[in-house]
Amino acid sequence: MRRTKVSLIYKATGNLRAVQILLGHNNIENTVRYPILEPYGAHSRATN
Repeated sequence: MRRTKVSLIYKATGNLRAVQILLGHNNIENTVRYPILEPYGAHSRATN
């Protein structure tokens, strides 16, 4: 559920800093590792 909320916020705002704060990450590199931040379909293309 946490990832869903963060995903919706990121998709609505495009604000990666806000996502970082919501997740409580000190380092932005930790935030960009989340699969929710990949472009739509990137995961499915990589696994097919």
